[in-house]
Amino acid sequence: MGLLRLGRKMAKKCKSMQWEVRDLEDGRWGIFLKQEFCKTDEPVCYGACLTHAGAVRSVERLNRASLVQEGN
Repeated sequence: MGLLRLGRKMAKKCKSMQWEVRDLEDGRWGIFLKQEFCKTDEPVCYGACLTHAGAVRSVERLNRASLVQEGN
């Protein structure tokens, strides 16, 4: 059930992106794409928050949204 049909070939369904919170040098909290989903060695930052709670909430929202998209 984890396969999509593309013409005659079967392709595996991609794993949805996941985000995580990391602290930044300036005291803010960054929202970063987990390294396993990055195509580069450089970290991918989606945004920054002043509070840890705000960053965690944003990450939960982003991760939940990607799971919902995967289900469609």
